[in-house]
Amino acid sequence: MQISTALFAGLLLAAVPQCTPKSVADEQPSTKSLTFVELAEKGDASAQRDLGVKYEYGDGVEKNEAEAVRWYTLAAKQGDSDAQYSLALMYGDGRGVARNDKEAVRLYRLSADQGNMHSQYNLGVMYRDGRGVAKDDAEAVRLYKLSADQGYDFAQFNMAIRYGNGRGVKKDEAEAARLYRLAADQGLAPAQYNLGVMNEHGIGVARNHAEAVRLYLLAAKQGHSDAQYNLALMYEYGEGVTKDYVQAYKWFNSAAEAGDKKALAQRNELKKLLTSEQIVEATNAT
Repeated sequence: MQISTALFAGLLLAAVPQCTPKSVADEQPSTKSLTFVELAEKGDASAQRDLGVKYEYGDGVEKNEAEAVRWYTLAAKQGDSDAQYSLALMYGDGRGVARNDKEAVRLYRLSADQGNMHSQYNLGVMYRDGRGVAKDDAEAVRLYKLSADQGYDFAQFNMAIRYGNGRGVKKDEAEAARLYRLAADQGLAPAQYNLGVMNEHGIGVARNHAEAVRLYLLAAKQGHSDAQYNLALMYEYGEGVTKDYVQAYKWFNSAAEAGDKKALAQRNELKKLLTSEQIVEATNAT
């Protein structure tokens, strides 16, 4: 039962669609959608950004990433931080435009300087990985902190990992647990799992098997295979929960189906202790 150190949150994020009308102008546009497009064409930065989102995702219009880039660019040049963020993603991924990490960094910085927590985090990732900028772990930590302090769950998760292993900051397991809690409360499965491990083993918090079970269950229901495996063990041995071989079998089976070989072996051993009816019950349980 190891704490995950994989920087799941280090992946760059997809742009989050803004609030926009349900459709843009088509062959017979509604007055509402036509007004929306006209606003963008007249230079309204918010409308330009939102129209870029529509083209990026094919929302009410044929998907066209190059056209999304065009509208994001118009809004970004007017200082719209969300458009700068979305355009940076496009440059970083090479979608609708040739990949250009340096331009992505420039755009993330413009947006981050306006306090955009998603851009602060992604710029931190660029510094961590040395993409489009010289690798600088200290700057990555600074940017993660800015984003985490605004409540961004991926940034909180990454800072928790750093406090847990002392990379770039002084090791502080209690602070790691606090940050995992903030991210876990927002529903981030890897944070729920890691905090579960800390509660199970008393790392940075008082040992609490019942809380570990609760957290493993939250992550397990989201498909986190390590959480499924650990939850199965808790049910098998009755730690923090009433011993229940049917539930243990259910969660070993879920983890096994995700490719966990240890879970497969545990499931097959546990199978010997169950009746055929219990196996059916465990397999069909939701």
